[in-house]
Amino acid sequence: MKDWLKFFGLGFFSDSIAKGANKRGLGNFFLGLIFALVFIFCGVLAANTVPFKAYYSASEGYKKFIDNAVDGSVKVVDGTAYCGEFINTFTDETSADKYRLNGYNLIVDTRPSDTYGEFEGYCISQSGKGEISYSDYLALTKEQRKDYKFNIRYTGRELDISKHVGSYESYLSATDGDIKKEYDKLAANKAEDYNDKVYALYLKAYYTPVSAFQRGAAPRLRDYYYREYLNDGQNFLIIFDDMAFSHFKTDGGREVSLYGGFNKMVDGVLDDAGRFIYGVYDSFVSLSVTVYVYNVFRFAPVFVAIPLVLALAVKLIMKKLGNEDFKPYLNCLNLVGCFMMFTSFLTAVTTFAFGFFASAKVLNSLPFAVYAAVITARTVWLLVREYIAAKRKKLTDN
Repeated sequence: MKDWLKFFGLGFFSDSIAKGANKRGLGNFFLGLIFALVFIFCGVLAANTVPFKAYYSASEGYKKFIDNAVDGSVKVVDGTAYCGEFINTFTDETSADKYRLNGYNLIVDTRPSDTYGEFEGYCISQSGKGEISYSDYLALTKEQRKDYKFNIRYTGRELDISKHVGSYESYLSATDGDIKKEYDKLAANKAEDYNDKVYALYLKAYYTPVSAFQRGAAPRLRDYYYREYLNDGQNFLIIFDDMAFSHFKTDGGREVSLYGGFNKMVDGVLDDAGRFIYGVYDSFVSLSVTVYVYNVFRFAPVFVAIPLVLALAVKLIMKKLGNEDFKPYLNCLNLVGCFMMFTSFLTAVTTFAFGFFASAKVLNSLPFAVYAAVITARTVWLLVREYIAAKRKKLTDN
């Protein structure tokens, strides 16, 4: 155990200890990789979560907005938010007079997340001929359609498909081919979700291009908010039934985003700004753990590929220098793997430190850059010293 700790803990700082890799098995490389992934995961998670409280404390304008917004109109029961009114300070002046403050806007819409959104389809000419309705687009020839690009415009209103299912059925019953077969199958066995499936099939048959604008089987009301308001530069708080989104700026101008659910909150009326924000934050941390565990495994091949390439370089150079100990590639891989633990630790610490002032875009790429730079520099330093030692030995022998 002592020897193992010495190898991984001090090998980064000592060539002689690191070169003991030629007496070790491949398991040491995988152990180093595990250390690397764990350290990097902790660093990235901490960088994206720990600084939040400092950011919030340094955002007086946003804190006053939150204090005004959380006025008891929303309550939480079993992790779900409820509000008896719809609030949108972007579009409603009455709401704006009451809730818009310090450049921040508020949206509260606690209807279920699967609520359908009303929309209209239209097409824009790519040659400057203007906008036409989707029905007019369908009347064009195949060649004429090439000039148009489909888009949708949300109205911001809920779509009650039960009031329109008759027209959907009429359209589908007049179709043929696979669509008609699907419809006949639905009509023959009207399940509880019949209306939803008929609407989805109608969209598939009539509004074929709309699939690019929806997250599920059909455009939802929530898609309207995502499309219209979750844009760069907007400062807002959006409260849905199952989660909240917010984007704000600190007094120093740093942009901060927050999202999370209400599952960490005690049931009751939301009338305390701190309880609300930190409740969402606690949920955000839980969500982040899942997200970053996934990302670590997703990008693990990158952290593996770098030492694999460096080990190949070590093998070629050691062969050139006549070093028989590192003729086998496995020995070279263990040598580079010896550097992974401290490299990943330094990567984690650096990423965490940058979390207090760097942008999210920088934090996304920083771990890769630091990891690659440190482990490459350490490997190059060892090879340079080996080259110098080989040259000295050659001079001495001569």
